[in-house]
Amino acid sequence: MPNTHLIDIETDSNQLIINAFAVATISGSAGWEAILRGKHVLIFGRPWYSSCKTSHIINDNTDIIDTLKHIKTSNYEQNMEYTRSFINKIEGKTFDAFIGNVYFDGNKLSYKNLINSFANNLNKYLNSLNN
Repeated sequence: MPNTHLIDIETDSNQLIINAFAVATISGSAGWEAILRGKHVLIFGRPWYSSCKTSHIINDNTDIIDTLKHIKTSNYEQNMEYTRSFINKIEGKTFDAFIGNVYFDGNKLSYKNLINSFANNLNKYLNSLNN
């Protein structure tokens, strides 16, 4: 396909996002990283950040074409305003957690501390919903 390139897996994804016109993802963190950099994101899944105005859920070919046309008329300042607005909207509705073994070093005490931290943060969040 023209203008399509296979990129080495060791390539810095931040640099790819910075240089991208837009980012396409199923539901990965690259989408959020792109939003934080004022980029539009074509989403083929349902990630937590999909309600940000620079996120575009893609269901079919028409969505892709319409989204790319829209992106061409957008500007960085407005994209960043959408990002700030989205962050303000979700602020206070999140809590620290961990994903899989990213922070687990194999030590049972460390794992227990991670679980306790997650449980405490989840309890704080759930209690805040009742207030």
